[in-house]
Amino acid sequence: MTSMSPLSRSFDATLGSARAIVPGMSSEKTKLAALTAPLQATPKHAINGYCAWDIPAQKGQPAWAISGWVCENDQVVPTPHIILPHAEASIAVHQRGDNMHLLMCGPAQAPRVHKPSVGERLIGISLTPETMARCFRLHPPEWEQKVELAPPNLARSLEPAVESMRILPGREALKALLTAVAAIVDKSEMPVSAEHYLAQQMRARDGDLRLSGLGEQLHLSSRQTRRRFIGLMGITPKTFARQLRLARIMTRADHHRSPAWAGLAHESGYCDQAHFVRDCRALTGRTPSQIHANRQLQQI
Repeated sequence: MTSMSPLSRSFDATLGSARAIVPGMSSEKTKLAALTAPLQATPKHAINGYCAWDIPAQKGQPAWAISGWVCENDQVVPTPHIILPHAEASIAVHQRGDNMHLLMCGPAQAPRVHKPSVGERLIGISLTPETMARCFRLHPPEWEQKVELAPPNLARSLEPAVESMRILPGREALKALLTAVAAIVDKSEMPVSAEHYLAQQMRARDGDLRLSGLGEQLHLSSRQTRRRFIGLMGITPKTFARQLRLARIMTRADHHRSPAWAGLAHESGYCDQAHFVRDCRALTGRTPSQIHANRQLQQI
């Protein structure tokens, strides 16, 4: 009998766990304290008015959210900033004064420049493509580079939560949105597919995952793995890995005025700094130093 690889055994265990709790992501009421606990901690990423927290998967459940984030601007002259390429979409609440709107912020395979307005507030949850498709009937690649009003049915479902956020401070407003989205997800079927599991593993390792032979470990050919992954994410596994590694390096570089690019590149799996710089240029059209300089302006 052929022995199973550790990754294959892990996938089978995850798949079995997910099947055991479908339909419905949980056999009990969503444990809100556990869900919102990460928001009590220091943000994983913070630049000026922008803060982001990771949202880990709940025990025995497939991951459905990636991060929660708050972007509040009170500067007289707001600093435009570069949003790095990413494959996930976000559900976000936009507020300026008494005006509030629920938005869909789509994935972006090219960098996007966000120009905030004075007094603007954005609060959002970045969701896995699997969640968007199964729970909200939305296919993230179709929202590529779009920031638009959310579909009416989604807006109606979240209207009470959005209204409650009006007077809440940023972190508390994020908790309200997260709780409301979780209630919708909890009623939905979320079986784990091979491409879903692959995306989870790549996120957990910030893209530092060898893809050679991975399809076979997941009981799929390399061609099948690539095709199914593109169908879910809109990009190849290799491109997704490059995006994750870029985000990891730039987030770490935020803590330094003069980052040691060679060391950061090596820590993230690049053979040398030149390889990382080429990847960064290919993904963003900019050098790491140019992106870093822009992000540093936001901290002044």
